[in-house]
Amino acid sequence: MLKILIAIVLVLAVSIGGKSLYKQYQVKEAAAKLAQDETAKAVKATQQEKAKVDAAKAVQEAQIAAAKSRLEGALKDPTSVQYRNLIAVLHTSTLREASHTTCGEINAKNSYGGYVGFRRFIYEENDKSIEFEPTKDATPYTQKFFEVSYLIGCTPQAELDAICKANPERCDVPIYKLGQ
Repeated sequence: MLKILIAIVLVLAVSIGGKSLYKQYQVKEAAAKLAQDETAKAVKATQQEKAKVDAAKAVQEAQIAAAKSRLEGALKDPTSVQYRNLIAVLHTSTLREASHTTCGEINAKNSYGGYVGFRRFIYEENDKSIEFEPTKDATPYTQKFFEVSYLIGCTPQAELDAICKANPERCDVPIYKLGQ
């Protein structure tokens, strides 16, 4: 009888322990599924961020291509053009529509066949205007106006706000205050 009682206790212990092992297995499976779901969400979020960055880069490249086309159309020898420090910026404002601006430096040959040297430019997509850096003999007002225009038009908004906060005199002109 003692042997039967021991056998029953052993069977009960194994069956109770077996249920406990099954519960542990279920918890591990649930944790693994949760980890897999979280990983999938993180991968999807990363892919969405990459898609946004790729889309923004494509817009910037198209913006730069449009600016180059417009600039080359205004040159005597468009095949000689050289660019550097190109940047495409999108500014938004509550006072006017979004502004697509491309800035950089351009060098091209003149009528005599010689390069004139790099000059900064601002290309405003909205009205298709090009503004070139004034020559050294321009008035101080014209030079200052270009400097401020270049700063405002060619600097990403967050960076521009930081510059103007740190150095208000650099941005203390009416055209910047219009955008606020």
